[in-house]
Amino acid sequence: MPEKKMHMKDYYDCNYLGSHHFEKGQEQIFTIAEVKKMEVFNQKTNSNSNKMIIHWKEKQLPWIVNVTNRDVIAKLYNSEFPDDWVGKTLYVTAVKVGREFKDAVRVKNFIPVTTLQKCDSCSAEIKPFKGFSLADHIEKTKQTYGKQLCTECATKLSQEKQSEKKSSYKPQGDE
Repeated sequence: MPEKKMHMKDYYDCNYLGSHHFEKGQEQIFTIAEVKKMEVFNQKTNSNSNKMIIHWKEKQLPWIVNVTNRDVIAKLYNSEFPDDWVGKTLYVTAVKVGREFKDAVRVKNFIPVTTLQKCDSCSAEIKPFKGFSLADHIEKTKQTYGKQLCTECATKLSQEKQSEKKSSYKPQGDE
């Protein structure tokens, strides 16, 4: 297996989680261990400023939380008090933002599913499908079929619906 290449940002001060720590399209679930207010040096402005820093229970670099992510977390967990976020889980992913399409780390706007999820039809474990997260997959099948389904059962129901549509089609004038 080839060794992972070192990202150019890793050659500089890399004490915090950044978009370059994610593979393209990768999502990770992290659990908040601690939220601190810390003074951080900004290389661009050559000055220090106070930032909100999240430390994870998982072995991962701490994360400087921007206003957008802070507001998403507060809304997800219905609390504007970061101490209430400790122990909570987040989907974290890298995205492109802004006019210049800069990479950034974002919290997804829903609480991750972290326990084993079973299909309501066959009781098989539900797994992510084609780039959808587990939570996205479950939400989509609930919206479409009214229950959470594994990929196989969702595909089967989709094919049955399409067959029903074809068999119920009657051209006008053929009565």
